[in-house]
Parts: sequence; structure tokens; C-alpha cells
Amino acid sequence: MKKEVVLISINYRLGSLGFLSFDDPETKVSGNAALKDQVLALKWVKKNCEFFGGDSNNITVFGESAGGASTHYMMLTEQTRDLFHKGIIMSASAMAQWAVTPRRNWGFRMAQLLGYQGPNNDLDVLYFLQLQKPYDIMKAGEKLLTVEERKSRIPFAFGPVIEPFIM
Repeated sequence: MKKEVVLISINYRLGSLGFLSFDDPETKVSGNAALKDQVLALKWVKKNCEFFGGDSNNITVFGESAGGASTHYMMLTEQTRDLFHKGIIMSASAMAQWAVTPRRNWGFRMAQLLGYQGPNNDLDVLYFLQLQKPYDIMKAGEKLLTVEERKSRIPFAFGPVIEPFIM
């Protein structure tokens, strides 16, 4: 079967840069920046795909593993209504155990790994993290989980969360 296809791949923030979340609404960091990046990318695709041979009325979102969970999240949110028409989910979904991350003061713990010695106050922690290099933040985020947390099947500290407030 021969069909013309335009393939568009997107980039989005990962790890702590994509999924950091704070409880305090003043931080304006409710979480899921990576998923919000994906929503923005879909808006761009819908608006621009026809300029390079795509059909804005026939957009399929496809993802495998974490991309499958992301595709499922895109299918579930009202923010993507009318942005795409079909979804293909491979090998994971938003129902996967790891597709929702428990909230456990990850930002504060990461800041401590980077040298923060202040109180567990979301605004103070955020200000401290904003002064750090993105590379250092990503590396610290990879070292957060304790042995006990890993044994309790928390595969990583940063992933999709149930947002504590709405912006």
C-alpha cells in the first residue's frame, strides 16, 4: 500500500526540566511542562503542516513507550481537542504505573543535592534552582531516588504528575 506521509517529530523537555512541580501557586510551576510542550507542538503542527505537504485535517499522533503514554495523555486532555484526529499508542499508556509520578518534594531534594541549605520553601527552592546550570539540574535529578524508593517501584523522580493547582 503506497501512501504519501509527512512525518513530523517533536522535541520536549525531559526529566526535571520537563516535570518539576511545586505545591505553591506563586511558583507558577504546577508540573507537566513536557506535556505542555507537546500540546504547543501539536498546535504548531496543526497550523503549519500544510506548508510542507501535510493535511491539517488528517493528523495522527504516534508514540512508543513513554511516547505511547504521552500520546494517550494527548488523547485525554481537552487542550488538544481538534488538534489531531487519530492516535497510535505502542507498548505503554497513561495507565502504566510509571506514567504518573508520586509527588515527594523532588525539587527540594534536588536543590539539596546541588548545595541548597535553606528551608523547604517552594519559592526559595525555585529561585535557587533558577541559578543552576541546566546540565547540573538534570544530573542531580538522576540521583534523587533512594534505594528504598527504587525497591518500591518508583522508576524515576520526574514524570507526569497530578498538578497541585491550575494556572
